[in-house]
Amino acid sequence: MASLALPTASSQCLSCSSWARGSVKASGPCTRFLSGRPLYPSLARRCEKAAARKSVRRVVAEKGSTSDLVSTAVKIGNEGLDAATKLVPATIPRPVAKAGVGLLSLAILLSLVQTVFNTFVSLLFLGGLGYLGFQYLSKDGNKSSGSSSDDPLDEARRILDKYK
Repeated sequence: MASLALPTASSQCLSCSSWARGSVKASGPCTRFLSGRPLYPSLARRCEKAAARKSVRRVVAEKGSTSDLVSTAVKIGNEGLDAATKLVPATIPRPVAKAGVGLLSLAILLSLVQTVFNTFVSLLFLGGLGYLGFQYLSKDGNKSSGSSSDDPLDEARRILDKYK
């Protein structure tokens, strides 16, 4: 933002809306002379803190709603569709070209979504198959060690009986 000098007897701070006397710079915190030094250092710190609080509030207030998101996405889609339609030769009528480009882009988008979905399902299937294989092999390993019971107390008694 360009630095503007506001030579007034009293001016309102642009960041915290407090009032200060003297010349004020529009780009910095209020209460600053044109030289850049604060007129009242404590007021300058207060204004900077207020500006920081306002920026936090502004970020919270500017969280977009879903309707804003959808309208922005539609606007960007229409601009992309118009740009792609301009690539079609002029001999084809514009409504037909726009419809053709829209259908082609929809087919490409659906193909990409299908590819991502198929990849996800395949990885999920292979992961589940690997998990079941691991569970099957780990159950076989316990049976081959000779222990017929899964109770830890029985196994401890058996081991202690072996060393008596």
